[in-house]
Amino acid sequence: MAGFLKQAASNAGGTNSILYWIGVLFVVCFSFLYYAPCNYALYNSDHAIHVLMAADFQLPRDLYYWGQDRLGSLLPMCAHWLGYILPIHPLYLCSIVQYLFLGTGFLILSSFLQNRPLKIALCALIFLPVNEYNGLILIGHPYASQLFAGSLFAFFLVRLRRHILMQEINDSHAFIKATVLGLGAVLFFLLGIWASEFSAVLAVLPLFYLAFDKELRDRILKQLRSAWFLLSAGLSVLAPGGAVVLYKWMKGSALVTDDIYQKQFIDNGADLAKNFGFFMERLKTTLLFRDPFPFENLFNWTLLVLGFTMIAAFFLKKRMQRPGLARQINFLLLMSILSCIALFFSTWNLRSSFCPRYFIPVYVTFCFALFLFLDGGAFKKIVAAVVSVYFVLNGLAYCYNNVISKKLPGPFEAYAEFNKLPEGTLIGDYWDVYRINSIALHLKSIPYETQTVRNLEFREDVLKNRTFYFLDKWPWPPGGLRDTIIEYRYFFKNSGVKYQCAGTEVRAYAKLGQEPLTKFALRSSDSTYVGLDPESARLLTAERDPSQAAVFELVQTRVGVALKAPNGKFVCADLSQNAALFARSNDPWAWEMFQLVAGGGNSLQLIATNGKYVSADKGMNGALIANRDEAKGWETFFLEPR
Repeated sequence: MAGFLKQAASNAGGTNSILYWIGVLFVVCFSFLYYAPCNYALYNSDHAIHVLMAADFQLPRDLYYWGQDRLGSLLPMCAHWLGYILPIHPLYLCSIVQYLFLGTGFLILSSFLQNRPLKIALCALIFLPVNEYNGLILIGHPYASQLFAGSLFAFFLVRLRRHILMQEINDSHAFIKATVLGLGAVLFFLLGIWASEFSAVLAVLPLFYLAFDKELRDRILKQLRSAWFLLSAGLSVLAPGGAVVLYKWMKGSALVTDDIYQKQFIDNGADLAKNFGFFMERLKTTLLFRDPFPFENLFNWTLLVLGFTMIAAFFLKKRMQRPGLARQINFLLLMSILSCIALFFSTWNLRSSFCPRYFIPVYVTFCFALFLFLDGGAFKKIVAAVVSVYFVLNGLAYCYNNVISKKLPGPFEAYAEFNKLPEGTLIGDYWDVYRINSIALHLKSIPYETQTVRNLEFREDVLKNRTFYFLDKWPWPPGGLRDTIIEYRYFFKNSGVKYQCAGTEVRAYAKLGQEPLTKFALRSSDSTYVGLDPESARLLTAERDPSQAAVFELVQTRVGVALKAPNGKFVCADLSQNAALFARSNDPWAWEMFQLVAGGGNSLQLIATNGKYVSADKGMNGALIANRDEAKGWETFFLEPR
């Protein structure tokens, strides 16, 4: 009878193990099907840039996310290396690496849990994140890399603690093991900081051990007499010093200094009050059910209630059945509190109106502390099972509402038709060109708005192509027409060739001129040059000496093209004076915007903000005025670069 019961228990354990792995595989496969970058229906250009980096990874150019000197490129670097083993599309490579990062974090963190339903809850937390915490699973964000590096840092540090407690470091074997564990912890700590500087908060873990783990502290003091221990500790302490030098070199080698993010923390009362206002608004929106998403609000309330329950149990001295578990939970709660304080004072958070996405590391840390608390025997196992089911169902519901129900195509299905375009450069809106380029890798891409260009450092290489494609959709490039587009100080002339790709018309253009246009003079049809009246600053064509012509500077803005005159003022078509042209505006606004239409050779026409052509009206002594419906002789000018 006893043997039968033992065999039955063994079979039950095996059945539970199989059910557990079925549950984990279901969550991971479901997640990959809808959230992996290669399948994600809401795939965007922020994600696509990591794919483009993986396709052509170069150091030191790609040490950081394109266009920044923060957010290290751990994921695209690993995806690029994986490409030497698996010669497949880099979008698939990024998807594989992303899930390896997430899977590594899950396996390490789940090893601290004994209750299998809670392990499945952890799996859902990582692979089916909800609300704005969804950024955890998306490339283009550092959170998966942080999870990967942070969990390995914790793994090596915990193993090092165990090694120090269990074994005297008094021989070469123990020394090597301690040194490898110590350097491993340092390596992944620094990789985490490279992925996101917020990972520096993990330094609290070894400090916490030294401050609150009396057994470890006594053991270290006892081993200070061992030369092997001192050597191992010295190497592990010196490693961060060398790494700091390397880190400074990496920051200095970044192609762009990201001035917006150089100021890390709020340093004045006005910004502090503003951020507190953002925080209160977020609190009211989510906890008072002002958001139109009841499931998401309910989830926030559930976390709040569970969190207060956990804290109350600690105050009531609810006993943990596993030794050392209370210390781990205390550490996680302490790190969550310190992280929230740091994030509250962060200028990143301020600029994003207290965006919950920045709190993803805190969210994962807090939930993991909650799982450890439930795993410690403070409640019956049925509570852990309910929590597990809740996390899984909530993750599935969020995925359905935000991804599945939208019935949008994945990136390959959406953009594969662009592969039929001949080699060239694609110019268009930021949210289009990079994601198209990440599928059609034979193209190069660049957005038409300078502030959204991520590959600004090698923009000139992108502009060396002979064929250029513009997406025939709004928003159209500022200052552009379908006949002629001026972008990045180059003129592009419509070739008349067009393609249909994924329901979008793509027009092919040719670049006029090999050098970017910066400064120029304008000659009218009767060979007189545009100059400025010294008293009124009115534009006139009365100067025959080319050396006396007014030299204008081309200024591109987010909404069009402006002309800066030699007097430092912007040219405007003054609609209060019959659209006559004057150079007297301090800033380029509506009346200062022009469209430049290229003709044959170096001829062009100017269209003012009123939609009229600019004319050198010979009946008004050559005064420039924007009042013509069509372009003829007086409305044609010849551009002479200076």
